[in-house]
Amino acid sequence: HPERVRVLVVGARDLPKADVMGKCDGYVVVSGPGGQGGSTRWVERTYDPDFGESFWVDCGGEGDEVALQVFDHDAITADDLIGQVSVPIGALTPSAPIEGSYELSDPKGSKGPVKGHSGKPTKVLVKFSTDGSTPEVSAR
Repeated sequence: HPERVRVLVVGARDLPKADVMGKCDGYVVVSGPGGQGGSTRWVERTYDPDFGESFWVDCGGEGDEVALQVFDHDAITADDLIGQVSVPIGALTPSAPIEGSYELSDPKGSKGPVKGHSGKPTKVLVKFSTDGSTPEVSAR
């Protein structure tokens, strides 16, 4: 049975140097199994942005994952995908939220983690929770 899951994007840490100008204008895109999610605002010129933004996704199965992609906003060219991670949330229950910092993998196909400006892995900080409620069926 599907459940509504709240995805709280706390922040990201150790973003890589972005471009000639140096620091990242980072933001996070959340995608649930059912396609819902959203995008945080972007935070200017920092390696350690704090977002504190929540999104709702519908999840229904043990194998469900929520995908998180971290981008660098670019005013001139297309935004750059810094890295991504999929977090399994099948074990989520109302009494057991899932919280952690997740290392991003390189989007260009290499299996290694994305290295931040400091040489440490770039991470995204997220908390998943559910109150057990089912998705509202939209009445037409």
